[in-house]
Amino acid sequence: MVISKSFIYQSNIIKFFFVFLILMISILFLIQIRNGVIHEIENKKISVKNIEVILKLDDESYIDDIEKSKYVKSIEKYSNNDEYIVIIDNYDNVDMFLDKNKQYYSDVMLFDNDKENKIVKEVKILDSLEVGLTYLIVIFVVASIILSIIIIVEVNLENVNVISFYKLVGYKNLSIIKFLFNTLLFIYIFLLGISILVNNIITFILINLFNNSFFEYLDFSIYLYMFLFVLLFLVLTLTFSYFKIFRVTPIQFKNKNFL
Repeated sequence: MVISKSFIYQSNIIKFFFVFLILMISILFLIQIRNGVIHEIENKKISVKNIEVILKLDDESYIDDIEKSKYVKSIEKYSNNDEYIVIIDNYDNVDMFLDKNKQYYSDVMLFDNDKENKIVKEVKILDSLEVGLTYLIVIFVVASIILSIIIIVEVNLENVNVISFYKLVGYKNLSIIKFLFNTLLFIYIFLLGISILVNNIITFILINLFNNSFFEYLDFSIYLYMFLFVLLFLVLTLTFSYFKIFRVTPIQFKNKNFL
């Protein structure tokens, strides 16, 4: 247990692990909110039918072409300025219709006073929120990766004396890296387990506090992906650490009383 004792009780490394725990809890919570937003978007999209879109046509002769277009249920005159109301069968088809018929119109708008348009606006806001949450999750994941690299670098730097001692008493490089891998894997799994527990407790409180289906427990697959990610990351980073350990020699051992 020499290696594990040597870095577990290093205050700076303990701080790094604590920050990593906070990042994991934050990532799980952000994923949970994002999933809730996605479900809300899908529910609102299902409820939106027959979207009214106002198009300013470049030429009135395009009416027949638009009326024959896929997704169009009907078209009628809206004003004297070549503006027409086009009824699209479903919200999901609005963008596809506009893209396929962009050569026919110069401007597009929706009815501001329409109930369905209100839902459309809400969906657009939720879409923006979902994109923002996705970027935020990516930022937190990148921060976790950088922090994990710092942790492993710190572990290597702080344990040069310990590694040299192991080599002095006959341990090989592979044996040391295996021990270091097992120790770090146990710590990361422990921290991941705590973050999952905290996330579920927060979820339980929010569900009972707000009585809202927006907050749901994360699927087990999310936890599995996070575990596999941690496992893969440790394998890759400790592979590079092997070369650092390889360069440590027994003559670097200085403190005979470090145990």
